Amino acid sequence: MNENDLRFLGLIRRAGKLGCGEEGTRQAVRGRKAKLILLAADASDNAAKRASAFAGQAGIPVIRLEADKNALCEALGITGGSMLAVCDDGFANALKKKTSKE
Repeated sequence: MNENDLRFLGLIRRAGKLGCGEEGTRQAVRGRKAKLILLAADASDNAAKRASAFAGQAGIPVIRLEADKNALCEALGITGGSMLAVCDDGFANALKKKTSKE
């Protein structure tokens, strides 16, 4: 994931369409707002299992990013986030396209 992709995630967060961390992702899934779950490259196996469970509940995909937790946290101005929930169809589709090209 390059710097432009990280900036794109920052744009999504500023637009208020990003659930950050496990709790933010859980809330987005429960509120039926999540369209896509993103997982940091270095997320633990347990975090990956929880993300998979959330995705199964919502019927949405999980994409493992190339960026690690530190890069995501730095780009988004958050702490301790290995998973993110994208809560907008347009942003989710754009991220799916970006990751499928890589």
